[in-house]
Amino acid sequence: MKPRLPAQAAAWGLILATILLGWFGRDLAKALDARWLVKWPSGWVIPFKTHISAGMTWLVEDAAIGPVSFTDATRALAWLIEQPYELMLNLLAHGFLLGSGPDQQVLLPAISWIAVTAAAVALGHYCRNWGWRRWSGPVLPTLPYSGSGTVPW
Repeated sequence: MKPRLPAQAAAWGLILATILLGWFGRDLAKALDARWLVKWPSGWVIPFKTHISAGMTWLVEDAAIGPVSFTDATRALAWLIEQPYELMLNLLAHGFLLGSGPDQQVLLPAISWIAVTAAAVALGHYCRNWGWRRWSGPVLPTLPYSGSGTVPW
C-alpha cells in the first residue's frame, strides 16, 4: 500500500508550480520553442472588446421596449430606489423644506432621535409575540461586543 500525499501538500505544490510558471514561463517557452504558450494564435483570440462595445452601444442607443429606452428605464428604476432613502433622510436628518435658497421654509422639522428610539422600542414591544425571537437569538450574543462594554439587559 502506497502512502497517500495529503491534499494540503498537493495544494501547496500546485500553488508553488503556478508561481514558478508565472515567473519563468516566458523563458521556459522560449527555451522549448513553444512561444504559442505566451502569444496565442490570432485565430484563437475572441474579440471581447469589439463584442462588448457593440453590445453596450446597442443597449444605450437602440434598445427600447416600445417608446421607453433602456436609459430611461434604468433612470426610472434609480429614481424609484432613491425615494425611500430621500424620505428617511428628510424625516430623520434634514426635515421637510419648501422652496430653495434663502427663502426656504421648514414644513416639518426632523424627528428627534429620542422619538426614533421610543418608536423602535414601541414597535418591538408590539411585535414581541410574532415569533421574531428565533431571529434575535444570533444577534443578542453580539451586543456585548458592540463597543459599549456593557450588556444591554
